[in-house]
Amino acid sequence: MQSTQAPPLAPQTATVSPVWQVPVESQQPPWQSVWPAPHAVSQGTVVDGELLIGEKIGPLVIEPAAGKSPGEVALHWPERRLLFIGDAVIGNPPGQCGLLREKVMDDPARLRSSVRNLLELDFDALLFGDGVPILTDAHARLEALVATFPR
Repeated sequence: MQSTQAPPLAPQTATVSPVWQVPVESQQPPWQSVWPAPHAVSQGTVVDGELLIGEKIGPLVIEPAAGKSPGEVALHWPERRLLFIGDAVIGNPPGQCGLLREKVMDDPARLRSSVRNLLELDFDALLFGDGVPILTDAHARLEALVATFPR
């Protein structure tokens, strides 16, 4: 039986929002660069521009979080002490920070280093792409995760 499901809409069509990408070459050696994102482009996404580490989008500062996926970033809102961390770290089990299984990580050692570096930021709340947000004392919860990393 043939599917009658319509093809997925490109993000711009579905959201009427621009799509920005962190150029992976800003986080990796040039021979590992991927720009624009081949998977996103193959799905019909038009990349409207690039985001650079340290730049701001409104109140949000783009912070490096490489290791889970190429070009992974976190968004820090210093004035609100808030960190949007995508799925570089997950909120599972609830109230704690964890990592996804290594088999789904691009570079586990690099991810652990990136997460360790995020501790330099001032935040009290963590919002994850996967898991339950931590709305208070999040810095200490991320410190507890980092304490389990090999040295």
